[in-house]
Amino acid sequence: MVVRTGNLSLMSVLEGTKVENLSRIVEESTRSTKEGVKYFIEPAPGTLARAKNKRHHIIFGRRGSGKSSLLAKVTADLTINRSPIAYVDLEEFKGHSYPDVLLSVLIKTLNEFKIWMDTAAIHPSNRTSFWKKLFGASPSKKGFSRSKTAEISSELGAMIGELNAVLFAADDAKVQTLRKGEVGSELQTALTASVKAPVASVEGSRKATEKDTQLSQTQQEYTSRKIEVLHRNIMRYKALFQQMTELADGPAFLLLDDLYHIRKSDQAEVLDYMHRIAKGLNLWIKVGTIRHRSRWYTYSDPPRGMKLGDDAEVGPEKAMIARSGAERRRHLRITALATGLADKAVSLVYERVLRKEQLKLWVERCEAQISGVLAVLEQERGAVASLYWLGDRIGHADVAVACALRFTGEAHPHLFDARYPALQAHATRCEALPPFQEIVQPLAPPKG
Repeated sequence: MVVRTGNLSLMSVLEGTKVENLSRIVEESTRSTKEGVKYFIEPAPGTLARAKNKRHHIIFGRRGSGKSSLLAKVTADLTINRSPIAYVDLEEFKGHSYPDVLLSVLIKTLNEFKIWMDTAAIHPSNRTSFWKKLFGASPSKKGFSRSKTAEISSELGAMIGELNAVLFAADDAKVQTLRKGEVGSELQTALTASVKAPVASVEGSRKATEKDTQLSQTQQEYTSRKIEVLHRNIMRYKALFQQMTELADGPAFLLLDDLYHIRKSDQAEVLDYMHRIAKGLNLWIKVGTIRHRSRWYTYSDPPRGMKLGDDAEVGPEKAMIARSGAERRRHLRITALATGLADKAVSLVYERVLRKEQLKLWVERCEAQISGVLAVLEQERGAVASLYWLGDRIGHADVAVACALRFTGEAHPHLFDARYPALQAHATRCEALPPFQEIVQPLAPPKG
């Protein structure tokens, strides 16, 4: 059957060039591109505005969820606003080791700011070939002072040159050391040509070990030098960004996309250094990554990275607990019950393994409190049809309950059993998730 609208059939409309162009645009917009920002659709009300505010943010999402598209849109909007901005795709540095990865990210950051200063900072609003083509709109603010912009751009260029020299210095030294070692090896071979084979073999092995040791020492020396250069120059970088934000009479932004592509052991180090540069300045960092493949903070001495809640926030669409209102209170109530359950389960373990003679009254009291909480949680979870406690996305309360149930079930299997099917289903669903699979340690308490 062909449906007709006026003189046009539905099939002729669907097969027309306008629909073909629309299909192409939709397909191209599924991946983040500079051109795609013109077709950006906000994932939730307020997300874009919050991503552009003066706070550090970590934006979590799986591959293809729109993290990069959001950051690309932020880049375009802030550029039109004449706010200095650098977008750095960290996938370029996949496999780089520390400190080279930090040097490379810093070089890329400074270079992106330099490009911005040489173009968006000074191009007049009526230069439509630049503005409309890339951003779809023109700025309302006038361009920066060309002379002051040129000074900052020149200083950025000098810093980039210095950092490139430091980055490749170790490689140059290794090549020179290797060539020197090869010459020495050839000379040694000529001098020992008439020596018996077993002796020559031992001597050759000793020379090879000496050469390897020399290369290792050279590498360690230049690694230490690179770290020293980074620490020594941090105040220079802060001063430069201070000049940049004063020239702009507003904030500057650094967008670090796909943090999970660099080595997990180096992620907190990179964020820590960038955060140290930004601290106290009108410079704001936005990070896009996948939560379970990232380590944004380490509790080392001293701590390193960006700590959620203190140094950085997550967007509302990825936060695991509501900021305010009735939903937040529901989250906190369930979390309080879960942590209280865990506390009593731990007390019961201590009673069993630390006391030679258990106090029956205390054991009975703890077991009654545990059973009471389990009954309340079972009733409430059984009344919820959604995947998780407060919707189809996992929240803080879900994690707290799942962890408390895991511990209680392992420590006291006679208390958490088939009487609680809704809670067992909840725990099974949570523990099937990759972060639960990755971070798990079976309970093995001392025997009482």
